[in-house]
Amino acid sequence: MAETTQKRKRPYPKPISLANLRPPSPRYDEPKARRELLVTPDGWRGFKALAKAHGLSLGEFAERIGRGIIPLGTPADGAKAR
Repeated sequence: MAETTQKRKRPYPKPISLANLRPPSPRYDEPKARRELLVTPDGWRGFKALAKAHGLSLGEFAERIGRGIIPLGTPADGAKAR
C-alpha cells in the first residue's frame, strides 16, 4: 500500500522570522556593542530575575541601570565606586 499523506506547505519565510532578522531600531544615540562580564551563578540568576521582573531583556536592563534610568541607590556603608 502506498502512503498518500501530504505534507502541509508552510509559507516561508514567515513574517515573524523576517522581523527577527532586522536589527532593532536604535533607542539611544549610539549603537550597542557586545560586552562580556564574569558573574557567579547565583548573581546571574538574580540579575535574570530582576530583568524579568522589569519586563526587559538582560541587555536592556543593564543599559537602563548604566544610564541611571533604573536607579540603584547609593552604595551601602560608604563603599566607593571603582
